[in-house]
Amino acid sequence: RSRRTQNADRQPQGLSIKPDKTVYANKIITFADAEFEKALREDLNLDSIISEKDIHNITRINLVQRGITSIEDIAVFKNLESIYLGYNQIKDISALIKLRIVDFTSCGISDISALAGLTELEHVELGTNNINDISPLSGLKKVELLNLSDNDVLYFFAAGTFASVSFPPF
Repeated sequence: RSRRTQNADRQPQGLSIKPDKTVYANKIITFADAEFEKALREDLNLDSIISEKDIHNITRINLVQRGITSIEDIAVFKNLESIYLGYNQIKDISALIKLRIVDFTSCGISDISALAGLTELEHVELGTNNINDISPLSGLKKVELLNLSDNDVLYFFAAGTFASVSFPPF
């Protein structure tokens, strides 16, 4: 196989890429959080600028325990479905859009109101945070797994609120 074919077959660790033949402008992406950018560059194996073309087909990001403090840059990932950012210090999750899976285990989060608009969520990991109000989750009908362990909440949901919810044992 040619070297070009071998490089094309490589998929960065921690990222899932959806094949797409759409041509995109090579708009340069700038990031607000230097640690987010550094972790992303490592996972994409990029030393140079990151363009819209580089990130357009990414569907999953796994940047667990990478010193990230802000996810405001997440909005540039138009096809993102899953994000794993546990063990970072992310307080504000308002930048989230159209995700199916979120993992913010041990991030210091207290406000989860941004999750209310993510109606496609199926898997929500929020263990070991500072959450005490879970009312934003009440309208999420597709959630199959919800982890709220080690938070200051009580689990009170009306029957049928979620399709099927797994709670960790107390």
